[in-house]
Amino acid sequence: LVEWQRSLKPLDTTQRSLVSSKSIISPQSRYDQIMNIVHNREFDKDSYLKELNIDVNTKEMLEIKARVLSPPQVKYRARQGRGDAIEQVDCGKWKIRNWFYTTPEIQRWGIIYLGDTYDDRVKYILQSFKDQFPN
Repeated sequence: LVEWQRSLKPLDTTQRSLVSSKSIISPQSRYDQIMNIVHNREFDKDSYLKELNIDVNTKEMLEIKARVLSPPQVKYRARQGRGDAIEQVDCGKWKIRNWFYTTPEIQRWGIIYLGDTYDDRVKYILQSFKDQFPN
């Protein structure tokens, strides 16, 4: 590989750990970097910000109360109508141990337009929307 060339192969364990060590930054380091940028930038002396009447508080970051949410559950109908299946999301993905329910085919559908005017432009827009769907 040449520098900046992209590889399509998956990274091995050593490469992954190297990428992680270079790209993951601790919260304290990130905080320190942001505060250094804020202090070095000297927003209080910026004539453009003064002209626009913008004040940047450089003393401390805003602190808010927060909590970590529990991972969501994905609920869907199990195959062959055996009730609902619930899957736990883990690291942004979930294992679909069951199958998704097959939805029935839509035989007829329509569009209801509730606008004030119904002119050629609106007809064209609605027709274009309708034409995007199979007959």
